[in-house]
Amino acid sequence: MRYLRTQRLVQILVLCLGLSLCASMPAAAEESVAVAASLGPTMEKLADHFSSTTGNRLTLVNGASGKLAAQIEAGAPFTLFLSANEKWARHLESKGLLTDVHPYAESPLVLWWAKESAPTVEMLKDSTMKVAIADPAAAPLGELAKEWLIREGMFQVLEQEKRLVIAGDILKTALAVKSGGADLAFVALGTAQELGGGFVRVSSPPATFESMTRLEF
Repeated sequence: MRYLRTQRLVQILVLCLGLSLCASMPAAAEESVAVAASLGPTMEKLADHFSSTTGNRLTLVNGASGKLAAQIEAGAPFTLFLSANEKWARHLESKGLLTDVHPYAESPLVLWWAKESAPTVEMLKDSTMKVAIADPAAAPLGELAKEWLIREGMFQVLEQEKRLVIAGDILKTALAVKSGGADLAFVALGTAQELGGGFVRVSSPPATFESMTRLEF
């Protein structure tokens, strides 16, 4: 299975959106796309480009992959589902709700904050620092962050010292830092680059690949 870097994401998504949507969409049509929060900023730019080149509009619904999957199971009429991992895409595929499931990008995990200088993982041990992660039960990058913290022996420490902030998805995790509710956050590399500030990659494999799927109608 081949995984693709983020720099090729624009080309791939524009092509796939064109093939999946344009052939069946009337002029000036509108379609809804479920988007993992870690991909939200990139998809906003792509949606604008797609609209300007095709005349068709994409309505983006951002959120944690698990919560978006629950919406699809409940009947939400999304044309595309961009998940932050394979698990939720395969879960929906097994229920006959998705077809054409494909991996298309890697998303390294980084430790981020709003300051320009890069943080260090040693800062996690500072008892004055609060750390935000996305909800591990619903957000794949939150699950990856939890697994890394457990391996490093820090997850229980953060919980016991009441320094762990659980946010709904990656964008809410970043918002926790920007609003002062946390000092550091685990987010996707692309999210950190879009937000600015400083970040450092953690020694975790980029297993959180995004899976692009098309709904079966």
